[in-house]
Amino acid sequence: MKKKPVVLLIIFSFLIISCNSSKNDNLEIRLVSNQSENLQLKKSIHIVKLETSEDCQLSSIDKVCIDQPRNRIFILSNFNLYIFDCEGRFVTKTIKGKGPGEVIFIPSFAVNKDQQRIYALNMNSIAIINYDGIVEKSLPLNDFYSADIFSINNDSILLLNNGVGSRDKYFLGLYSIKQEKVVETYLTENESYYPYAIKITCQNFFKQNNKTYFSPTNIFKLYEFTNSEISQLASFNLGEREVPEYFANQYREGKNRSRFSYYARKEGYVPYINYSFFFNNYLFVGIDDQHKTCYAISQDGNNNVYANYLPLYLDLPNTRSFQFPKGIDENTIIFSCNPMDFFEHDPVEKQKNTEIGNNVISIHYTDNPILVLVEEK
Repeated sequence: MKKKPVVLLIIFSFLIISCNSSKNDNLEIRLVSNQSENLQLKKSIHIVKLETSEDCQLSSIDKVCIDQPRNRIFILSNFNLYIFDCEGRFVTKTIKGKGPGEVIFIPSFAVNKDQQRIYALNMNSIAIINYDGIVEKSLPLNDFYSADIFSINNDSILLLNNGVGSRDKYFLGLYSIKQEKVVETYLTENESYYPYAIKITCQNFFKQNNKTYFSPTNIFKLYEFTNSEISQLASFNLGEREVPEYFANQYREGKNRSRFSYYARKEGYVPYINYSFFFNNYLFVGIDDQHKTCYAISQDGNNNVYANYLPLYLDLPNTRSFQFPKGIDENTIIFSCNPMDFFEHDPVEKQKNTEIGNNVISIHYTDNPILVLVEEK
């Protein structure tokens, strides 16, 4: 039986320091490596080559969700939703436009597998889409500007705000489908020195063992959402790499906002957290430094912290494609591999065989991105 992450977080000793909080004990995890060797993980790697045709030509992939029992893969690309089967065959996509049953611009989506429904952010609304790619309904979203979305149950959706500090004052909103509105808000702008500067990603939420976790990009903390309440499980201590408040304040206004992350990294600070997830009894935390470092923090009582590139933990090529997961689906990490990554040093070559996690595949430089699924063993 697999151990539950929330319980195992408590076992850290000198890596985790307890301090008082108004609601719970806040566990502080120091992101400093104490291991020189690379971490070896038990896993299996599965490749899905996506069909490449005129109707489903994908320039890049932003997010992936998979429902294997129902033979569906949902992919966000070009701000549109594409649906494939689990063999990579193209099924359908949503129709872009401003008319009934069409979508305008999708920055993120979530899947409710029980209802077989997709909830997609669509400008100032939430589009409810079935597994055949048909928009069944549009829910209003006028009072909470959101960049990411996550399905909790058949009525509740979590929304992550990316405009905190100007009009809106909260990072997280709980949306009721029945009431068609945000019914609760959480995490004020005071949670971050720079709530106005949020890195837009689709990987802020993940679920494991029927529990929902999230880490906003500019709040270096891990939260759990349960029964309409949030609890802070841990905070990530960067030491001298944390962005000082005085530094962040220099980039609060106007054009300076767009320069904030660049100059923060240049000074050796870490402006954002890129992702966090549990895998093989480790908590993985990716940070936005110049090297895209990923920390693996043990949950077995050994107090081990590793620092490396994410793909090297998983025996994958250390290319740009594998620096960021495109989906965390329970015990599976999903990557999108751009074929051009393998042709950068061979500009004349158009087709080659390459090895990805002991899988030898033939790729053409015009192929669609390849999905790489890394599953716990």
